Amino acid sequence: MILSKWIIRNKIKGLVLQSKKRNHRFISLKDVQSLFLLVDLETCRALAEDIEALKKENKQVSVCLIVQGNEDYRDVNADLVLNIKHDLNWLGLPASDFLDSMKKFPANLFISLTEKESYLTSYLTLSHPAPMKIGINRQGDNIYDFSITPTEKKDIRFLFGQILFYLRTIDAK
Repeated sequence: MILSKWIIRNKIKGLVLQSKKRNHRFISLKDVQSLFLLVDLETCRALAEDIEALKKENKQVSVCLIVQGNEDYRDVNADLVLNIKHDLNWLGLPASDFLDSMKKFPANLFISLTEKESYLTSYLTLSHPAPMKIGINRQGDNIYDFSITPTEKKDIRFLFGQILFYLRTIDAK
């Protein structure tokens, strides 16, 4: 287990170095055409209304859902599902066909709002080609172009609302 964590950390460090070469850019919510949302099941359920509201604003929203084993996710709309128990290799990383599928979802904005930050979510975030990436700052890693720090309450809808507020503010400037 320790060796696999070391390998994953090195893969993430390599992706961080590669991401420095990508075309980073801040965009306003008005300019967002499509966004890719990385969430766990609880977060997906909490943000269902917000996701629908964004779709009504003519935003193409793609949802990548991370589930733990036998969780029942039939009540949520997800474009891509990653099951932690079945879809990861011995290192704890998704197969290359999953990554290829994930990269095919167009997005000029990537938002990671998983309940817990992990090597997996960092790896998925860094693997997606979106030019702007937003997430919750938990480990102090600089993998996001814009990060938000959660309050003790950890209200995910509030955090998502704050992200959208800041994206609208970028438009006002």
